[in-house]
Amino acid sequence: MWQLAGRIALPDDPLLARVPVGFQRTMVSQMNDILIRCNDIPWTKVYEGVWIKDLRSCNVTGQWTQLLKMEAGAVLPAHFHLGAGEFYVVKGEFVYRGGTARTGDYGYEPLGAHHEEPKAAVETILFYVGYGPLALLNPDGTLKAVMGSQAVNEFQSRAGAGGKIRAA
Repeated sequence: MWQLAGRIALPDDPLLARVPVGFQRTMVSQMNDILIRCNDIPWTKVYEGVWIKDLRSCNVTGQWTQLLKMEAGAVLPAHFHLGAGEFYVVKGEFVYRGGTARTGDYGYEPLGAHHEEPKAAVETILFYVGYGPLALLNPDGTLKAVMGSQAVNEFQSRAGAGGKIRAA
């Protein structure tokens, strides 16, 4: 399926006949489609009662995508967003500053959003896309770690976590 001249064009559409074959191949080869069999990726435990499946990260944009699974009552560390984030609740209930997101709900977290203790009310699975890193905080508000794309993690190791950055 293609979008040409502002409309969807199927492979047998006469509109495609006007597009040079080489151009069609170039468009396809430059898309870099990714298909991941998520059920084949094992869950990785990151905190007590919290597991992730890293699906994608981009060193150029800092964007990262993951599945996040939480046991009932599991809590994520306090953090603030150094880039916006979006999530979709695949299953369960996720309680955070914006309210309680339930199965089928979508949430947007803007740059600078601060979350004290987001948690799962019941077993929960989220699909999360980050458009920049998260700054994970110690109980005293100092920086504990930075979590995000590979480029952000490399920056963290060079810069050294544990600095005196505090959430506003």
